[in-house]
Amino acid sequence: MSNYICLIKKTTDRDVVSRMAKVIFHLASMHGGGYIFLMSRIRWHILPTVLVVLSVILVWTVAVLAPGLPDLLRWSLFGAGALALASIFGFRRRERADEAALEAEREALKEEQNRFRELRDSFENEVEKRSRLLQKKEMALAQKLATFHEWMEFPLDLDGDAHAEPVSPDIQEKDQEVLKLLKHRTDGIFDKIKNRDYLDAGEFQRDRLFRDIHAIMEDVARIYNPDSANPLLETSVEKLLRAINRIALQLLVLLEQMPIDFKRYNIRSMYDTIQAGVRAYNTYKTALPYWNYLRPVYYVGRFSLGSNPLTLGVTWALGELATRGVQKFSTHLTNRYALGFLYDMVFIVGSETAGVFGGDFRHRELSWIYGAELTELIRRFPVSRETLLRSMNEVGNLPLRSEYDRIFLYRCLAAHKSARPEKFDPRSFLPIQDRQTIAEKLEQFYLDHFRQSEGDADAWMEGIEDRLGIKLRTGGAPQLLLPPVERAADALRSLASFLMDVKKQPSETLPVHLPETRMITRLNEDRRRREVEQLMAAPPMIFDYPDLASGEELLEDYIQDLADLCVRLHPHDPACDTAVESVARYFRYDLKTLKKRLDGLYTAYFTEKLIPESPEKHPRPHAVRGLLSSLEPEEFPLFLYKGISIRTAKGERISFPKDINLWLMGTGHRLLLVGIPAKDRSPEQEAALLWEGFRGGEGAASAAYMESRFGDDCLLTGGVWHWSSAAENEEPAAIKISGSSRTRAESFFRPVFAFCGEIGLLT
Repeated sequence: MSNYICLIKKTTDRDVVSRMAKVIFHLASMHGGGYIFLMSRIRWHILPTVLVVLSVILVWTVAVLAPGLPDLLRWSLFGAGALALASIFGFRRRERADEAALEAEREALKEEQNRFRELRDSFENEVEKRSRLLQKKEMALAQKLATFHEWMEFPLDLDGDAHAEPVSPDIQEKDQEVLKLLKHRTDGIFDKIKNRDYLDAGEFQRDRLFRDIHAIMEDVARIYNPDSANPLLETSVEKLLRAINRIALQLLVLLEQMPIDFKRYNIRSMYDTIQAGVRAYNTYKTALPYWNYLRPVYYVGRFSLGSNPLTLGVTWALGELATRGVQKFSTHLTNRYALGFLYDMVFIVGSETAGVFGGDFRHRELSWIYGAELTELIRRFPVSRETLLRSMNEVGNLPLRSEYDRIFLYRCLAAHKSARPEKFDPRSFLPIQDRQTIAEKLEQFYLDHFRQSEGDADAWMEGIEDRLGIKLRTGGAPQLLLPPVERAADALRSLASFLMDVKKQPSETLPVHLPETRMITRLNEDRRRREVEQLMAAPPMIFDYPDLASGEELLEDYIQDLADLCVRLHPHDPACDTAVESVARYFRYDLKTLKKRLDGLYTAYFTEKLIPESPEKHPRPHAVRGLLSSLEPEEFPLFLYKGISIRTAKGERISFPKDINLWLMGTGHRLLLVGIPAKDRSPEQEAALLWEGFRGGEGAASAAYMESRFGDDCLLTGGVWHWSSAAENEEPAAIKISGSSRTRAESFFRPVFAFCGEIGLLT
């Protein structure tokens, strides 16, 4: 038996102990119970024991405190209490073997439960720890994936070489057509909202609105793919899904920016709010002046800098509250934002569609080029907190076509990296005025923050001048790498490239035209000869600007030479004037001075060619440009008439647009009827040749007097018509030249009659 007890003491497995206890109890019962005491415990009956003890205490208390109690009785009570206490031992019993085993198993079970709880708590802690770690890894992976997708939105390679992608010549026209389409379609949607076209029996019909949005996407896609019957169905699913994703994300950004909680509205509530705004403003055109303040860019920049949306425009808000009251102001503001949201929604849908079908649509605009150039400027210099804050504020205020671009520019600024503006060629899609605006803003930013900073200013200026085609002025002394003689030779080569590239002159004419320039006088005889020989041997085929500084005397002579060559040589088309103006903009030359100079040169050149008998001798400069553009090479004007009208065969006058002036010009072998737009009316239109007559043979012109109430007029017939009236049965047949009341008809019409062979005056 002692061996069993020792085994119990040594073992640590509670289940084994419990089983072995049962065996011991069984053996003890077989040996007459002699060993029960070893494995049993005393158990008391608690309630009888407590009652007996309380009774004894009560009896003894009475025996002690009761007065006049006989001693015999008092001691009898003490004895009875002692006996009662002794009887307590009768209220106990020894625990049986099966009860002891059950109790042992119960204790073992409790310990097992405690161990299980400890293991469960430890497991839960470990699982929670691993779960948090997994969540962190998942968040990091999601952030990397989101970053990857965001950076995939930009056609930029920050590590590789950047090259500008070629842009179609007509892409800018298509982009402008898209912007006009979005404006027109926004008008249509506002009109439909105003006329309740999206409601049917008071119920909002969202399918009608979705059809209109789908039609906008179709029309935008068709601008870039005019030959496609259904361009949306002919586009890859990947491009469409990416566009839809960007549209949804930008709309969410737009909703988050609104101080009004539009994002919790349903479609019907949003429509009702927009309709209320349309009714409040009668038509969306009335709200146009407010839209500059409702564009999302106005708020994105401030949100990005941590501003509270409730503080935006607080001065204006307080003024409105003071004058109109809280309720009216809140309704007024809600209407404005509702109108602005609809406009932005249409623009986002249209611009993302244009990005799918029109290539890099979102980057072909002034704001993106300025933002990219700003990151390049920041990269070149050490940046302070104030400079970084100013640059981010500049990006936040840009009306970009995509919010992805704003995020990207923010990242470039924060990381002190460049958005690689060399990947874009703004000269191929931005007019010179926009590029000059970008240059001026960058100049001001440089002067405000980096004038005294240590940085690679020369490399930055050289790069931006090459990309924008604009000469920078940073306030310091011009840094010219070439001496004056070399700069004059460089300017002479630039004039030669202008003659060949813009004026289309053959290289054989360079020795004729270059000696007439001011720039060649800056060189000695030997250097002049060598420069002309080199230009003849290797003619410059592309017009390039010389290395000159704004304000220097050489630049003044260079601009004057360009203007002289532009006026004196054929062709006289608007492209030549545009080229000279581009040079002036590049060197920041005063355009008003240049225009005045060109006007004077054109007028003098045209006037000196006219014969003394010409009725008109001083046409306005814009008319001179149009008349010269109608001439052939080696052809000069000899006489000029105004007061022209076109007649039918029946003598009826054909109506002509009032914004077009008719001029009859005579040269050595032609009469030309030219329609020239009135000044400041249609600057985008060019002069049009309507009719031409020759001295003899096919297309010969005939002149005859035509009696009128106020004197004789001249009627020209024959010739060749290059224009016909749009009206039916009004084919042009003759040209009427009105006579002058101050000059005799014979003298006034002598040049035209001489041309037609009546008077042998012109030879």
